[in-house]
Amino acid sequence: MNIVVIGGGASGMMASIKASKNGHNVTVLEHKDKIGKKLLATGNGRCNLTNEVLKSNPSKCYEGYDQEWLENAFNAFGYDDTIKFFEELGLMIKSRQGLVYPYSDQANAVLDALRFRMQDLGIKVISDSHVDRVEGNIKEGFLVCTDNGKKYKCDRVIIATGSKAQPKLGADGSGYVIVKKLGHRINRLHPGLVQLKSSENYFKSIAGTRITSKCSLLFDEKVVKEETGELQITSYGLSGIVIMNLSNCLGENLNNVSVSCDLMPDHDTAYLEDILNKKIKNYPDRDSGTLLIGILPKKLGDLFLKETKIGYDCKLKDIEKVKIQRLANLIKTWVVPINGTNTFEECQITLGGVPLEEVDANMESKVKKGVYLCGEILDVHGKCGGFNLQLAWTTGYIAGDLK
Repeated sequence: MNIVVIGGGASGMMASIKASKNGHNVTVLEHKDKIGKKLLATGNGRCNLTNEVLKSNPSKCYEGYDQEWLENAFNAFGYDDTIKFFEELGLMIKSRQGLVYPYSDQANAVLDALRFRMQDLGIKVISDSHVDRVEGNIKEGFLVCTDNGKKYKCDRVIIATGSKAQPKLGADGSGYVIVKKLGHRINRLHPGLVQLKSSENYFKSIAGTRITSKCSLLFDEKVVKEETGELQITSYGLSGIVIMNLSNCLGENLNNVSVSCDLMPDHDTAYLEDILNKKIKNYPDRDSGTLLIGILPKKLGDLFLKETKIGYDCKLKDIEKVKIQRLANLIKTWVVPINGTNTFEECQITLGGVPLEEVDANMESKVKKGVYLCGEILDVHGKCGGFNLQLAWTTGYIAGDLK
């Protein structure tokens, strides 16, 4: 059969390789000048291929999605299959705290391994080719039509166009237009794995601070999700992997949303109060500005002294006990109101897309037989750490497994 794969990203390359290995004649249409541009940016340029957590119960790593659908998908092509696939391409693999990378720590090694395999198989790649619609049916064949008037006739179509995240790397959301024309629904699209913005005016003074924190996402003061790791403070609000993972839980309504940060997650409030009081007892004549040295980064310490109304020029012995209690509580429960997220320009993934119930276990569309969907165009997503690339490899492989 003649197969056209729309999109030369991670899932599209995987789908093309599998389809070609199954004996099909494969053409990849890529709207950028080169395939795999977004792959080069993954894992901060190191390409976090997958995650060892996915060895057991992989479907549980994707909360809120159809667990049976996910279980079937990972049974067809899971963590072990991914490792074997890339090792067979000649890529050496290593793990760092469960995160799997190419041994060279270079994303271009992954792209080259995929690209060279595509060349070996004789897969035709046509760049600068922007698809705007798919016509036809499974009985008579399909026409994949581009905006420059070219049409590619084929027996099956695999749509692997990605999402709207990071348009500078080629994501323009055009795939959603294509699948909507075919009759698919699109669940609401919004930035995922994205930084959170706050209207508090103190962020510019503490920007650049990094600190290990247990962060809790709150809706109407109720905790909905918690993450622990490095918190990054920016001029507009909060960032870091902990925040990006929390952002996936955000809906359309951002009223009464906040993040509570425990900046000393290894110790309780009583222990912290004790540490502060000992410091006051041992060094009573020092200025209050020295109180949080060695406890918090200086910018953050200065802010918290100000927030608890501890005068910077007073002596430690003059600080009221009630203010020490407030300070300890603030360090343990620093609540930041959230009023928005960054845009598709800054996010790592797009939440939303084609509902999983509209594709079968083979990634074939239930709306348009002979059309297959894979990668981020589907409404299934994971947190940071290789989980979304694993989805790309898994769904791409299954979509390309055409008989």
